[in-house]
Amino acid sequence: MGGAPQSDNPLFRSSLVARLPYDVLALCLRLLDIKDLIKCRKVCSELLTLIDTDVQLRYKVELYASMMVDGPPSTLPPGTRLERLLESQRRWHALEGVPAAVVELPTWVQSPHRLEYHPDLKLAVEGTVLALWIRSRWTVIRFYQLSSPSRGIAFAEWTVHVRQPHSKDEDGDEGEAELVDFGIDPYQDVLVSMERRGEHLNALDLVIRHLSDGRLHSSAFSPKLVFYTYNVNFAVAKHIAIFDSLLAVHLQFDWGLSYLGIWDWKQGLTIMEMKIHSMKGFTFLSKRFLLLLEMTLPYAAVTLRVLDLDSKKDPFVLFLKLPEMSGPNIGIHADLYRVSIQASRHFGSSGVLAGDTAPFSTSQDDRLIVVTLALHDMDAFVLCMMASQVLEFVLANLNRTGNHRHVPFMVWAPQRTRLLPVDRSSLDTGSRGKAMCVHGTKLILVQKDKLVLYDFNQRSIKREIAQMNESNELHNSLVLVPNGVSGYMSFKQIVSTTLPCRVITAPAFEGADRTHVYLGEDCMVLVPFGRNGSIEVVSF
Repeated sequence: MGGAPQSDNPLFRSSLVARLPYDVLALCLRLLDIKDLIKCRKVCSELLTLIDTDVQLRYKVELYASMMVDGPPSTLPPGTRLERLLESQRRWHALEGVPAAVVELPTWVQSPHRLEYHPDLKLAVEGTVLALWIRSRWTVIRFYQLSSPSRGIAFAEWTVHVRQPHSKDEDGDEGEAELVDFGIDPYQDVLVSMERRGEHLNALDLVIRHLSDGRLHSSAFSPKLVFYTYNVNFAVAKHIAIFDSLLAVHLQFDWGLSYLGIWDWKQGLTIMEMKIHSMKGFTFLSKRFLLLLEMTLPYAAVTLRVLDLDSKKDPFVLFLKLPEMSGPNIGIHADLYRVSIQASRHFGSSGVLAGDTAPFSTSQDDRLIVVTLALHDMDAFVLCMMASQVLEFVLANLNRTGNHRHVPFMVWAPQRTRLLPVDRSSLDTGSRGKAMCVHGTKLILVQKDKLVLYDFNQRSIKREIAQMNESNELHNSLVLVPNGVSGYMSFKQIVSTTLPCRVITAPAFEGADRTHVYLGEDCMVLVPFGRNGSIEVVSF
């Protein structure tokens, strides 16, 4: 920075700080916290120019605005990291990915001329890892590390055997475990397999392994957690979530009862177990709080229960109401109400096989939470909210008691959410596939013949709004105005929400019966069923 132009502003140059050589001033600014550094950009045009032209300072600002964190020291200089970060963000904002890989499915899933949807096929994308499992056909899970040109991660594939013999039971019989479901967290190199032991109808094992090679996990207090519930032949594994040291499992039984178990897998502690009626899903809000999605019949009232893991006596501290649906015979068709909740299950990683070498990865600061709402043949919607804003409201209202814990939608939600109408087809894609996916601050939907990406990165949006105030130009992809939704086939009252977002669209696959879409940390995985070809990976 020694060659930086000197300011002609006498007020700036008369201050003690401004008299410092530019190299020294840049070194001082690099020591600041990111929030203080951003405040310095607003002090004067000279500091703004200095911060935006110094490579290290600008890289720090761009990481923060992009919801990213810097990687470990490596041979990549800050200038190269900055270029890669800016190019990655540009591609996301234009939805212009680079074809990165083609993953072939087993031949029995495909007919001679087209890729067929199979109900036992499970695809999951977490961070940089794609998992592929065929229920009842495979005794192994196939994993693919998805390549990332912007972060220098190479494509790789491997398999993990999860069907292994267990020790003898009470009757002296030794048998193999049946894989029921699994969850992964590449950030911590964790694979959790839910297994059923032989004829034990009331017991399930959670076996914790290294994702990279299938070994029992070295950080687990005990590599196997055993829990007992009702006859598991009548249960469906709905969700396995890993959040730092916490592991949560949701089972749903045929008669509508749900089981929720939460453990600390690093310390071997059972945090909480409960049986809940009307539970449709859950996600972690933080390490202390969970959001449980509940729908009560017969009028399909939908609520977000806030579960406090620190409160053992009465763990449900708040009940956040969602809009009341309206329509013909809503009580009769309430059992057809499609509701779900999605959010990223983990934070960013550089790839379990690549080691901790990526120049940048997703920040832990915030995540998008999405609730789907659809009833019978009525309109369909997704309700989007940022975890940090909901958590802030929860912490500010923990002193509510009694009926005051039930918070109407118009009290907690208008400024913290965005309600989006979607095609019903986006929600009707089968239990093992999806035409909607969430990762980080992004939501992607398959809407008829196009892909629609909604990005709720509030830092990036606020920065663009500030730049708009200076230039009076706003990118046409930003949605800032409130939207109101009402109607006989939607909600009883007008629902107005204002959370800003960015909207980008791109064409979907032509000739596909349905396209399932999955978001990774810096990639998108597209599965065009009914079309020639295989799984396609697009990197950003």
